[in-house]
Amino acid sequence: MVLFIEAVDNWFFGDGRPFEAGEEHVAESLFPPLPRTVIGALRGKLLRAMGTDIGEYSGLKRDGQVPDALNDVVYAIGAPWETGPSDLSIRGPFIARWEPDGELVEPFFPLPADVLRDKDDGSCHLLRPLRPLASNVDVETSLPAPLHPLWLTNTGAFERPERASSLLTGADLQSVLGGHPPGQIVENQHLYSVKPRAGIALKADQKITRDGHLYEIGVVTPRVDTDAGSHAVVGLVIDVAGLDPSGYRNVIQLGGESRWAVLRNAVTVKWPEPPEHPLCRFSIYLASPVVLSHGWYPEWLECSSDVLSGDMPGIGKVRLISVALSGGVSVGGYNVAKGRSRGSSSAVPAGTVYFFEALEKITREKLGELHGSLFGDESPSDTPGMGLSFVGSWDYV
Repeated sequence: MVLFIEAVDNWFFGDGRPFEAGEEHVAESLFPPLPRTVIGALRGKLLRAMGTDIGEYSGLKRDGQVPDALNDVVYAIGAPWETGPSDLSIRGPFIARWEPDGELVEPFFPLPADVLRDKDDGSCHLLRPLRPLASNVDVETSLPAPLHPLWLTNTGAFERPERASSLLTGADLQSVLGGHPPGQIVENQHLYSVKPRAGIALKADQKITRDGHLYEIGVVTPRVDTDAGSHAVVGLVIDVAGLDPSGYRNVIQLGGESRWAVLRNAVTVKWPEPPEHPLCRFSIYLASPVVLSHGWYPEWLECSSDVLSGDMPGIGKVRLISVALSGGVSVGGYNVAKGRSRGSSSAVPAGTVYFFEALEKITREKLGELHGSLFGDESPSDTPGMGLSFVGSWDYV
C-alpha cells in the first residue's frame, strides 16, 4: 500500500540525538524522518483505533501469555518488543510531491555522494573508481589500502553539493544508477522550509514553565507549489506492507508534539528500475541510512591488506572497490511503549554509494532481487526500512 502523508500543521522530527527541552538548547529537525518514526505512528494509530489501552499493551511480557482481548492487536501491529508484524516491510518515507487531481506521487531521493557540481556552469558529474595504477605510480590518499580513489577526468573547479539540502527526482536518480550524471539537483527550499521556533520547558507535574529552560527547535513546513497554475502538495510518501490503516479514519499523529496529518492511499509511486542486463561491476546506492557493525561497511565483508571482499547475501562473492561517503548521521528515537529514549547510534548516511565488483557471475534475476532490498549486516538492525538500496552500474575512469 502506497501512502501519501499530507501535513496539516508544521512538523518536527528529532535528528536522532536524545533531547530534553531545556537541558539541551537546540534540536535540529531530521526531514524526511526515519522509517521507525512512521512505523511507530501507524502502529499507534491502529492501536488507538482498535480501542486498546496503550498501558495494557505495553505491559505485555515477552515470555508471558497474550490475553485473548489483545490477540487481534498483536496480530495487527506486532508485540511491544517487536518493530511490527512479521510481514512488515517498508520503502520510505521520502519527500514527495502530489497533484490532488492525480494518482501518481513523485518522490525525491537523497543526493548520491558520487555526484559533483561544476562551480562555473552548474552541470553535474559523477565520480568513478580509478583503474589500478602501475606499480611505479604513487597516489596520496587517506583511503584504506584495498580501496581505489574516486576520480573525475573533467578539468575545472568542482564542489560537492550540501548533502542535507540536495535531492534528486526519480528520473534523475534513474540516470545516475545507469552511469550518467543527473540533469539537475533539487534544493530542499523548493519543497519545504525549516524555521527555528523558541520555547520553554514545563514542569511535568504542574504544567508551569521552568526558569532558565529555554530551547529552540527547527520546524518543517512543506510548501504548496502554485507556480504555473499547479496546486501540487508536498508531503511524505511511503510504501508499506503489513500495516493497513485503510479501514480507519484517514488521519494520523506524527512527529514531535504529535501533529496531525492526512493519510491518502489512492495513490501510486514509480520506483527506480534495476539495470537491464547482468553486470560484473555494480553499485549500491543507499536511499535511507543504516547502522553497520563495522562502522561504514557490513559484517560480511572481510578486510585484508590488499582486498576488501566477502559473500554478499543473495549475490555471492564480491569485492568492494571503492565507496562514496559523505559524513555520518545519528539515528535514535523514542520508545513509546517503554516510555524512554532509544539512545542514539552512528549510521551510514543516505546517499552513500558502494562500488562492487563481482567475483562470480551475476544474473539479472539476482540483481532484480537485490534492487530495492535492505543493505546491511547479515543480522540486520531491528528497524525495517533502514538501508533501503538500489542497484546501479559503473566502470573505471
